[in-house]
Amino acid sequence: MKEKVCLRHCTLPGQHKAMKVFERWSVSGSLLVVYGQYSDIFLVTITNLKLVYILKSDHSPNWIEHCCFLPNVEHRDALLATATDGNIKVWCLPPSQHGTNVEELIEDSSKGFDIKNVVSLTSHASKGFSRVLAVTQQMWIVFEATGGHLRPLYSENNIMEMLKGGDFVTMETVIIWGE
Repeated sequence: MKEKVCLRHCTLPGQHKAMKVFERWSVSGSLLVVYGQYSDIFLVTITNLKLVYILKSDHSPNWIEHCCFLPNVEHRDALLATATDGNIKVWCLPPSQHGTNVEELIEDSSKGFDIKNVVSLTSHASKGFSRVLAVTQQMWIVFEATGGHLRPLYSENNIMEMLKGGDFVTMETVIIWGE
């Protein structure tokens, strides 16, 4: 918005839940990630609101609850998303966007960790290592992310209060908050 004038406009189908901006480390530029009550994820350039990727799921397509960005996973950025069925899906993005057409990408992996009602999903990357933190209302779990695959490292589920979110303080330390 400049002087209350809309400078760019983009229309995408579906009922959207959230939009997030992710800075890509492997290429210059940021992407706007749009997701919601549908199984696709839309990636749009920030500079001109051009749709560049549609991330699709072959395995159990479902509504997307949350997503996070893993920069430079083996020289390819990755986007992770939790679906309402408890699966965590991973898409590895190409190093650069080729051509002017919208590119459809199918997930590289989809794992049924049975993590439902996710309230937050975040990542942390440092010195070639990546971790992902998923928080539900009743539990939290830290994953190691390697080559587009997730391996559970630690989880806590004996929590007496309703959790609201979490984030990384360092690669080894998380902060979790509740009501």
